[in-house]
Amino acid sequence: MTPARHSAANTVAVICGASEWPRLAERFTAASAFANTATRLRAYLHSVDGLALPQDNMLWLFDSTASAAEHLEHIHAFLIHHTRQANAARGSGVLVLFYYVGHGAFFGDDRAYSLLIRDTREPITAETSLRVASVGSMLRVTVPESARVIVLDACFAGVAFKDFQSDLEQLTHVKVEEALEVSRSTRGVALLCAASKRNPARLAEPDTTTLFGRALLDVLHHGDPHLPGPMSVRRIGELIHQHLENSAERDAPKPEVHAPDQRDGDLAGVPLFPNPATTAVQSHEVFSAIHYGAYSASPRLREDAQARFSKGVVLGTMGRSAEAIAIYEQLISDYADNPDPDIKRHVAKTMVNRGFRLAELGRSEEAIGVSEQVVRAYVDDPDPAIREQVVKALVNKGVVLDGLSRVSEELEIYEQVATDYGESSDPGIKEQVAKALVNKAVTLGRLARVSEELDVYEQVITSYSVDLTPALRERVASTLFSKGVVLSSLGRSEDAITAYGQVVAGYRNELSPTIKELVAKAAVNMGFRQAELGRYEEAIATYDQVVADYTNDPNLPVKEQVVKALVNKGIALDALSCFAMEVNVYEQVIADYAVESNPIIKKQVAKAAINKSIVLGRPSRAARASNEM
Repeated sequence: MTPARHSAANTVAVICGASEWPRLAERFTAASAFANTATRLRAYLHSVDGLALPQDNMLWLFDSTASAAEHLEHIHAFLIHHTRQANAARGSGVLVLFYYVGHGAFFGDDRAYSLLIRDTREPITAETSLRVASVGSMLRVTVPESARVIVLDACFAGVAFKDFQSDLEQLTHVKVEEALEVSRSTRGVALLCAASKRNPARLAEPDTTTLFGRALLDVLHHGDPHLPGPMSVRRIGELIHQHLENSAERDAPKPEVHAPDQRDGDLAGVPLFPNPATTAVQSHEVFSAIHYGAYSASPRLREDAQARFSKGVVLGTMGRSAEAIAIYEQLISDYADNPDPDIKRHVAKTMVNRGFRLAELGRSEEAIGVSEQVVRAYVDDPDPAIREQVVKALVNKGVVLDGLSRVSEELEIYEQVATDYGESSDPGIKEQVAKALVNKAVTLGRLARVSEELDVYEQVITSYSVDLTPALRERVASTLFSKGVVLSSLGRSEDAITAYGQVVAGYRNELSPTIKELVAKAAVNMGFRQAELGRYEEAIATYDQVVADYTNDPNLPVKEQVVKALVNKGIALDALSCFAMEVNVYEQVIADYAVESNPIIKKQVAKAAINKSIVLGRPSRAARASNEM
């Protein structure tokens, strides 16, 4: 097998599974351990100390309410978007990580191995679960030339779950391999299983993590001190087994590693994951050095360009911008005239990143010059991946011009982007056009051209509200929220409530942390405006929904909104003269959040204490402060 050559730029991840199964609650007990495991893996993948994946390179489907068919559609669309963006036909050169955590079972007349999702239900358990065969087929058809690492952290009931069903067999890796083996990938498939067919996977504790997940994360975070470079899936499996054997857990299941398709070599033995025994930058250097001897001249140059670009990205994310710029400048100098399509894409991306880092260091005029250089060099290039870099360069130039208060030039740039690229169907370009439009709207608002600002927001919402691309969904949700804020500032409370309501209704079931924060903020603001119009019962219902949806959410910005919702609920109860209930709400805030160190939450706890003392001291509504973003 040709050695792999993957980095954060050409690695994508899909995380799915569930922490509860509402329609099978009698058979499968909910446990936060599944969510904790998935969340911590996501943090590792995004971390600079992990794979440093950009947000857009991950599809988060954990606890999604989507159906099994919609899961597969979302994954297919996500992979198509990234392969087109990277101009990686059939997934060539792309590393796909598929991670599932939850329950697995044999369903249907054919007893096909299936992964349970939140929507799994009786009597159509097979049809409402993710069949491993379907996942394997979808990946094979969508990205047949990719390297695919499949991790199945399938925890059955076992010791930790009292409702274990004896008719649900444990994970049979042979069956799973059969489902995935038909791959025709020139890169292959590596399979990492939490347990063999004879042993159910287990939880550390219902509210902590899975045993396998805890060991996997420990290995990824600490690495192998005996290995000088990146770790393979097989080595990770060995280290997980050692970790479990050395733990206090008795009879911990042994993980298994398989490479179902070895027609092009053993993917499970290829070093793919950073080894924290070296620094992030050293890992990239060792990684690329491992592979140089295996390539002919042209692929070897592509690998070098990719490795250097990745090193620059890592340095930049570590705050070492000057070093990143030096790497970028050398790469551009060495490869600016190289006609190879892959190398041209790396040079274009490198130029854009160099401009971004220059702006970050306050070297604004140089950054503008780099953006203009990108446009001159590539404006007529037909490659969609390079055209996206041209649009990014223009948007970045607009941002720099804004920082220099050259507002008229900035607005002209954004208008140019919308005019020249607004009809593009390429997902990456559409995201940049939407970004340019939002930036334009914000600038117009700052100039007190509020009517124009709202018109641009409406343009973004109308153009992209039906787009399922994760980045654009976040963009539209954010735009709707901003529209609500502007309408509120104009005293148009009813219109603001409508805008906030669209955020809540349209995005309440989204799992993206960014969107969840927007939904929670929108709901709090909607409740504030409802109360302002004297619709206190509606406001209380809105606040109660925030509390019900997000009380256990681990994201701090979301938790802040829960506390605000509770305090605002108390104020609305006061308006209805429900003083005993009001005091109970304030006491709940104080009891649940008094130990929080977050300044925003501390401020809300203080408000609750003050309002409580006012109610108990004299039941007037004086000095009651409320919250709106």
